Amino acid sequence: MGADFVVSPDNTNKLLQYCQNHQNPLLSGVSSVSESMQAIAIRHQRLKLFHAAVLSGVKWLQGLQNLLPELKF
Repeated sequence: MGADFVVSPDNTNKLLQYCQNHQNPLLSGVSSVSESMQAIAIRHQRLKLFHAAVLSGVKWLQGLQNLLPELKF
């Protein structure tokens, strides 16, 4: 891929496997608590809120931070 890291609005198994195989850090997008918990399950701690404007951005992140404090956005 030739990139230092990958940013994606999703975290599909194929993309995760590619990034792991090529040692590319992945900044994957989430838009729900369930997606955030799935990211934790595969040891992802830095995520992109996608689409922040639609999800009330800061308020959504503050609520999620209370539930899942190990995540960083």
